[in-house]
Amino acid sequence: MNTLKNTALATSIALALSGPAYADLNSGLTLYMPFDGNAMDKSGHERHGTEHGQPEYVQGQFGQALHLNGNLEQYITVAHDEALNFKGSFTISLWIYRVADPVYGNAVDSIVVGKGRDCFNSYLISRNGTRFKVKTDGDCSDWSSVRAVESPIPQNEWHLVTTLFDKQEENIKFYLDGELKDQRTVIGYQSNNDFPLVIGKLFGEPEGITEAYPTMSNLDELRLYNRALSECEIKSLYTGKEDCPSSETCQLYAVQDNGLNNSQLFTINLKTLQLKSLGQACPECDIEALDAHPDTDVLYAASGDDTDKPGYFYKVNTQTGALTEIGPTGFNEIEGLSFDKAGTLWAWAKGDGLIQINIQTGVGTLMIPSSLKIEDITWNNDDTLLYGAQGTELWVYDGGDMEKACDLPGQTEGLEMLPNNTLLIGVHGQTNLLDFKVMDLSSCDIVAGVGIPTEQYDDVEGIAYPEKACATN
Repeated sequence: MNTLKNTALATSIALALSGPAYADLNSGLTLYMPFDGNAMDKSGHERHGTEHGQPEYVQGQFGQALHLNGNLEQYITVAHDEALNFKGSFTISLWIYRVADPVYGNAVDSIVVGKGRDCFNSYLISRNGTRFKVKTDGDCSDWSSVRAVESPIPQNEWHLVTTLFDKQEENIKFYLDGELKDQRTVIGYQSNNDFPLVIGKLFGEPEGITEAYPTMSNLDELRLYNRALSECEIKSLYTGKEDCPSSETCQLYAVQDNGLNNSQLFTINLKTLQLKSLGQACPECDIEALDAHPDTDVLYAASGDDTDKPGYFYKVNTQTGALTEIGPTGFNEIEGLSFDKAGTLWAWAKGDGLIQINIQTGVGTLMIPSSLKIEDITWNNDDTLLYGAQGTELWVYDGGDMEKACDLPGQTEGLEMLPNNTLLIGVHGQTNLLDFKVMDLSSCDIVAGVGIPTEQYDDVEGIAYPEKACATN
């Protein structure tokens, strides 16, 4: 398949956002080798491979394919790059033509592609493409931390192998020809090693002094993504048809306050502005704040004080809307959440001030005491200014004192910084209307806006923009 074209920025609110109308198989693409006579990276990132042992190129599933003959001297390396050390979700997909059975009989035989070695922190597609495994630590004596999924693949036929780690669902999956064959729970995996990416065998150390387990296969259309592809996108890679519905990964998340404390999560399609409920309403949960981690897009939420669990911190399942309790923050009422680019989560505890939250435990630490009744907060994209909404006023913190920056266009409880450093504002107060504005912070002018008619979502308590899913690549 050819690389797919990114869509342009939409108008109005979507003017400052990016979001594909259909499955965008460029989004999150970190490495793409079509193997059309060379090991060039066509993703646009120029992570080109280095050939060793003069590998051949033969007729492939699309154009030409890489042929590896099972010789230890014949392989391809891609130099170590931190972009290939995945801290969140990722996907590996390639077409494989198994020429011969694995030469070795243990669990790491015949490596197709991988980064890291077998018993250290790594990810590997092994057994001539029939197994995908990850190693969650660097202890060679502890094989219990190996997690693997697999499926048989017929020889002498082209088949699409797609493997992924889904950070949100905390599992690894193995797809064959677009169909899910195996999955397994993996908690807290991330890749962190200084090995090159190796195609065709295993390196025992970054320099490749010790090497083993070559593969005898033809390989085509190798793709690595820094996100988990949807089932529809995986099917598109197999069929070659761009027939997925509008992407639901690049969308705005929001929470509606029904009555005093009944919370309903919902999504806003950034191309069509269509609103969609995310799961069932959560009675008496009083969710007041949302934000998504900048590296993983994992969605988090926190509660106010009109609930039997005041000031609690949660992880949100972005597919079902289900809340997983992480724990109490130690503060009574959380009104805003905002990650900085380093992945540190900041929050506003009403009556206490600015705090940091440990996302593993939920425990909050007071950083800046303040009596301001801030309703939501957001960092700018340089992490130099923190903005907060108090009623119809926008306040800013620059490391010194909190000061008033601008007048807001109405009562505001939802803020989010957009990629171009304009401010998305969720204004409420009008019945049956979801009202968004975009502010130029250099002038305090409203530069865009839209009112979405709705009978369900007119009292937004918090909004979250998943930066990674919505980034154009």
